[in-house]
Amino acid sequence: MILNSRPIFHAHLVLDKTPPPKFFVLWYNIFMPTVTIFCLKKDNSQLINLIKGLKIFLAEKLTCGAIKLSPKEISIRILNSEGNDMIGTVELEINAHAFKERVEKQDEICNDVRHYIMQKDTSLGDVRVWLILSELGHSW
Repeated sequence: MILNSRPIFHAHLVLDKTPPPKFFVLWYNIFMPTVTIFCLKKDNSQLINLIKGLKIFLAEKLTCGAIKLSPKEISIRILNSEGNDMIGTVELEINAHAFKERVEKQDEICNDVRHYIMQKDTSLGDVRVWLILSELGHSW
């Protein structure tokens, strides 16, 4: 099975003006990235201010031949870490589907995201990024 049915999804919506078959809705949603940001600081206002721009940046970085992402398709959540044993003061775990292009560019994606955040707010300290590529599932 070729995992590139997203154009079919769009064509269905445009031509019929009806919701797509449930299969396409489920397939479409299983590949949407999630981002968890762990931080040592209790005040997350700096990170919250970065979310909109980060979603745009991630949508561009994670778009590949198999799927074109929009910022609204990326879920970002911020969690405070109670321990002091994190590698960075801010750590991101990006979970996304393992499309071939992402696998080939995973180090570049991580470094670009790290530099993006550090350039937007230098006061955040050391930022670390992990891109976790796998087969993703989805539940309603």
